Amino acid sequence: MRFMLALAALSLITAQPCHADGDGDTRAPNAAEAAFYKKVLSTFEKALPPAPAGWNADKRPDTKVPKQVYAGAKHHSVRYVGEWKDGGKKTAADKKASQDFNKMMAAQTGGDMEGRMREQEKLFEEMGKAAQSGNQAEMKRIQDRL
Repeated sequence: MRFMLALAALSLITAQPCHADGDGDTRAPNAAEAAFYKKVLSTFEKALPPAPAGWNADKRPDTKVPKQVYAGAKHHSVRYVGEWKDGGKKTAADKKASQDFNKMMAAQTGGDMEGRMREQEKLFEEMGKAAQSGNQAEMKRIQDRL
């Protein structure tokens, strides 16, 4: 099933650059174009399998007929884009990234993150005073400590 989703996504992604949307005046699609869009979009919707259990649709495909098409274009592109993500894996990855970040920050600050933040706030205040007085040497010294 993942292979089918990947294949469908790949074919849609690679096909997109082949159709230039055009530039210039737009108009409402005529009846034949609207019917074409409805047929293609409903075919896409029926052809793609549902997302696997536990996956979330972050962006659902839009199956509405476009309100505007480019005037004078002989061919119109059809966009069908959706994003599904494995909710469990995403949550686990986010949690691990947060834990890794916290470990890294603890290692850099010696475990006293709040103390480091207070120290930086003080240095920023000193930097502001040095900048107001035009003391470049003091600004450089403070910047090196940050």
